[in-house]
Amino acid sequence: MKVIPPTLRDNVRYVAFEVISDEIVKAAEIRNEILSATTSLLGDVGLTDLRIELISFVGQKGLLRCRHNRIEDVRSVLATVFRVKKLRLSVRVLGVSGTLAGAKEKYLQIEKQSKGGTSFNIKRPISGKAIKMNDSEIDIVADDNKVIDRSDVGLVGIAIHDNKELK
Repeated sequence: MKVIPPTLRDNVRYVAFEVISDEIVKAAEIRNEILSATTSLLGDVGLTDLRIELISFVGQKGLLRCRHNRIEDVRSVLATVFRVKKLRLSVRVLGVSGTLAGAKEKYLQIEKQSKGGTSFNIKRPISGKAIKMNDSEIDIVADDNKVIDRSDVGLVGIAIHDNKELK
């Protein structure tokens, strides 16, 4: 089977969304409800033209893939989803991205793997210069070059509660 060249492939977008409910919703249930809402709102032809597909659903956040020119229809469909079985819920769109990696990193806060695919746990205090501070996170340029070499990054990010545990 031949691979379709990029010029002949459909352009897709990835829609990151969050389900707000009192209880945990299963991926199969939310998938079925999204497909049902798409069929009732746009019909069978609209469902096939949208090419909507649930890529992942972990916890209460998920990713949908659809055609690039049908983003507003996907937003409309997600706005009509308000119940799964007897559980009331709300679906909130977090954002839209052109790449899967970008959607995961930007909207779902899933960190990209480093080039080597390695990760490490910090077991001892780190000395360095704080570059950026948020409410509960600190980005540090470490004085020890070994820390930076092991992670293939220029900054080390720690949370405030990690810093308290390290003391």
